Amino acid sequence: MRRLTIPALALLAALPARAQERPAPQGLSVSVGALAITGPSATGSDQRLNRAFPILNIDSPTFFVGSHPAVFGFGAGVHLSQARGVAWDVGLGYGEGRKEHRAEVLAGMGDQRAIGWAGTSLTARFGALKAGAVLYHGLASDGGTLGRLDLSRSLFLNRRWMVGAGLAATFADTKAMVREFGVSPEQAALRQALVDAGDTRLRAGEARAFAPKGGLRDITLKANAVHFLDARWSLIGMASLTHLMEDAAGGPLVRSRTTFSAGLGVACKLK
Repeated sequence: MRRLTIPALALLAALPARAQERPAPQGLSVSVGALAITGPSATGSDQRLNRAFPILNIDSPTFFVGSHPAVFGFGAGVHLSQARGVAWDVGLGYGEGRKEHRAEVLAGMGDQRAIGWAGTSLTARFGALKAGAVLYHGLASDGGTLGRLDLSRSLFLNRRWMVGAGLAATFADTKAMVREFGVSPEQAALRQALVDAGDTRLRAGEARAFAPKGGLRDITLKANAVHFLDARWSLIGMASLTHLMEDAAGGPLVRSRTTFSAGLGVACKLK
């Protein structure tokens, strides 16, 4: 699977599904499908990447597999508590590493290895309004910790249409910021050598070292819509606008502070 940027991962975590907008399942629920996403080829890149991949979501009163707020990327976990509109979940997810060839601004950075992530999410529903807090910790020495606060609202227009919108703020500690936006002195020297050799992929000022600090990483606006074709099949549309903040926006790997991601897919509820 091609690497997903964090905005694209946020789209997946908020993947609209009938099961996610209704009370916790009383038995096993299985959904499959396919989703196409367009978004930045790397976080803060001004180039775009289109990708398609399968959807698999399995949910039960005790466990889940697939895309879920408690997992970073794709993973699995357990429902620790679901009562009175409040849900507490934990999971393990897998986030693919960054590939240098995906974006010109990454020239000289080398490929970034994939790591696992441990996550937990706490969500509370107040009618159509949902508030959530998510925490991810990378299972590697350079992984760092990410946190996200979400506020969203969903509304069934009729039996066949559901729409939703939300706002999210993502925070990162220093390790997580360095992993995504940092440039070491060794990497900066290699990038400067590329510039000196006439490599046109890098622009003025992009061959410098950069050590970002932890803090507010980004603000994201999200919207989605689901059209239920029948009891099993549905069409899914989603979009997000992400604006990088503070140190996340000030490094040489960022050419666009504001990026747009969108997805379109089809899902089938097997059970």
